[in-house]
Amino acid sequence: REEVPRAPQREQHLAHAVGCLAVVDSHLAQAKVLLKQSLDTARSAHDARGEARALTNLAVAYHSEAAYAQAEAWYQECLDVFRLLGDQQNEATIIQNLGGLALDRQDYPRTRQLYEDALVLWRDLGNEYQVSDSLAALADVAWRCGDLDRSMQLVQESEERARQVANRGCIARNLLTRARIATTRHDGTTAAGLLRTSLELQQ
Repeated sequence: REEVPRAPQREQHLAHAVGCLAVVDSHLAQAKVLLKQSLDTARSAHDARGEARALTNLAVAYHSEAAYAQAEAWYQECLDVFRLLGDQQNEATIIQNLGGLALDRQDYPRTRQLYEDALVLWRDLGNEYQVSDSLAALADVAWRCGDLDRSMQLVQESEERARQVANRGCIARNLLTRARIATTRHDGTTAAGLLRTSLELQQ
């Protein structure tokens, strides 16, 4: 039988849940207060999992309001906790999130490195769904850096894996990257068709 959480744990779970809802509803000031309360409670209780959850969502809250420096600090703290726990899946997720943050900063070399680091972990874990997503993300970065041949190579590898695991979102993203490549190559007709198919897949 599952143990009923003690009072400090219940307080932490409640603060964390309400804080997450506040992030979803874009009430970021309230979210940050509640998630910080959840973090403090988790640390007092030596609850590493609870600490990691709170740190992740604090990072997401700051990231969503473009407070990149603080978001990166929270992500990094969270990454350290997941590594101590030996949780490679969540480690890969946080590295991927750090890559997204670097992308928002238009720091493409760091974005590529972080996405490649996450890809190594996803491959080690045998998570083909996430492998296809990581390859698609790297294809987008290659396009942004002007390396169209590399971008297309990554798109093709990602598409092959995405079809094997029925990752429709990834297939749609790759079609979008293909459309961007076609646009860069001044092939507007092909780009329009690819964009239309990508939008249809996302419906």
